[in-house]
Amino acid sequence: MSYSASSQGKAHAGIDLAAAAQNLSTQTDDPLLPVCAAERAGTAYAVDGQYKPCLTEFDKAHEGMLSATDAPPESPAYYYHEGLLVSHQSECLLLLGKPKEALAGASTGLTVFNKSYVDGYALCTLHLGNAHLQAGEIDEAAWVIGNAAGLAAQNRQARLVKELRTARTRMQPWQRTQAIRALDERLARCGMGARS
Repeated sequence: MSYSASSQGKAHAGIDLAAAAQNLSTQTDDPLLPVCAAERAGTAYAVDGQYKPCLTEFDKAHEGMLSATDAPPESPAYYYHEGLLVSHQSECLLLLGKPKEALAGASTGLTVFNKSYVDGYALCTLHLGNAHLQAGEIDEAAWVIGNAAGLAAQNRQARLVKELRTARTRMQPWQRTQAIRALDERLARCGMGARS
């Protein structure tokens, strides 16, 4: 519920719901649930524009991930891993207007991400491209976002396709550059052009 509230821009509800989840997660033996709850709290703080509390929660999540090796396979947070956590943190840093930190996070995330999770790996790649874009590195952004499109074409996850199109829209001021024309060709080949 915290994730849903945060994604709708209801940061205070997201923070409250994440705090409730953190409290409840202490009553379980599942080490991944506190990681998940801390990540959700960090995300809600990012949506609210609170940099330090966001990083504090992600620090808790990273610390919890270190001890999560004994997580039961039936854990509701079974899909959490270091790459996903770093990818989410990178997305939050983008929300907070910290492109250099987001770039470092997404780069790290890609090195530890299990590539068999294609949609998550593609989303982390997109975060890297958006970090380049936010940093004003347009050519690199176009190249990386094109790579994300190639990955997204493998499963066509709706959220990912939408975010790819949003990233391309942000590049309108540079649409006549060679890098953006090349990106448009890649998006069209992947079936993700403006009219696809």
